[in-house]
Amino acid sequence: MTTEEKLKRAEEVIVATKKIIELSCEFHQYELIVAKLENDVAPLIDKYTADLI
Repeated sequence: MTTEEKLKRAEEVIVATKKIIELSCEFHQYELIVAKLENDVAPLIDKYTADLI
């Protein structure tokens, strides 16, 4: 995977994270934000960060 592809994937993760937060705030589901970030987003960020290094 090229650096450009990795950066595109990282951008996709950021966009998805933003969408999760926006929807969760709209419905006042703050616990969902925390759970989603901890369970789904953090591992992806760790993986893509490791891939970029």
